[in-house]
Amino acid sequence: MARGRLPTPGRSRARPEPVWEEIRRELRRKGVTLRLLWREYRHDYPDGYQYSRFCERYRRWEQHLDVVLRQPYRAGGKLFVDWAGLTLSIVEPQTGQLHDVYIFVAALGMSNMTYLEGALAQDLPSWIGGHVRAFEYFGGAAAITVPDNTKTAVLRACRYEPELNRTYAEMAAHYGTVILPPRPRKPRDRAKGEGAVQVVERVVLAPLRGRTFFSLAEVNHELAAGRERLTDLPFQKLPGSRRTVRDAGSARAPCVCGPRRVLCALARRVHVPPTCGDDPCECSGRCPALRRRGARGRREINHVVRPSPVVAGLLQRPISRPSAASCTTVSVMRVQYRRET
Repeated sequence: MARGRLPTPGRSRARPEPVWEEIRRELRRKGVTLRLLWREYRHDYPDGYQYSRFCERYRRWEQHLDVVLRQPYRAGGKLFVDWAGLTLSIVEPQTGQLHDVYIFVAALGMSNMTYLEGALAQDLPSWIGGHVRAFEYFGGAAAITVPDNTKTAVLRACRYEPELNRTYAEMAAHYGTVILPPRPRKPRDRAKGEGAVQVVERVVLAPLRGRTFFSLAEVNHELAAGRERLTDLPFQKLPGSRRTVRDAGSARAPCVCGPRRVLCALARRVHVPPTCGDDPCECSGRCPALRRRGARGRREINHVVRPSPVVAGLLQRPISRPSAASCTTVSVMRVQYRRET
């Protein structure tokens, strides 16, 4: 076009179109904004879109991905954890008795990378153990962990000040993650977690509906194979898969797990002899000093109790149970941790 001549009305030049998939992928990195990407785009294409038009076209392209409000996720930002609704079963070879196997699911917000394992109960040791192994599988702990409002995680659900399980809160403090439960009866606050559970049920658990398992190790072996198959499954609307996004390096959790692994113990009411003092007593192998007396003369002490062989195996200590005949006083126990070096 000659200098000084205006363009013909109704006709515009064809401007280079950005690759919106790459723009969306770059926005997931920390510190990256649309203005920064627009500046890089204008550096490569000086006759490209202006900033307002650039943002408008990106928002218009993003609307075709989903019909609901999309929540952007950063690398290592959020980890969603929950129990799956579907269960598997194992059969005891000697008695033929069936036992339900509950599926623990953890998914990263950005890459949708998913970890799952089976447990015989939805109790606190299984909940804490699932988190620890998920952190090790992902190579680190996310900045925010979003659980469901289950009693093993949240004692009292609240929008502003939820009351967390003490053991769960201490585990989060050890790994440097923040527990952020969703609002009560607001499933869209953790839509990524609900979607991950649904994908696990359809892709991994549904093909195993006709299988017969005889041990928990056999179940976890099949779940590990299904987990890798899910990781390589291509996305429906976006290029690549969970593994390619993970291997790109943008979805790595910034906080790496340390060498100290948390093992949990449960609190339980036990009976303590009325003569229990500073010396070790026969009902508990390691009874600490007396703390204080309750309103009715009951003694309250701080002590770690291992109520099941599963937890005792984790702690690698023998179980010591009180004798009902020689114990008369009820003591309230406090949860503690033993960290494995």
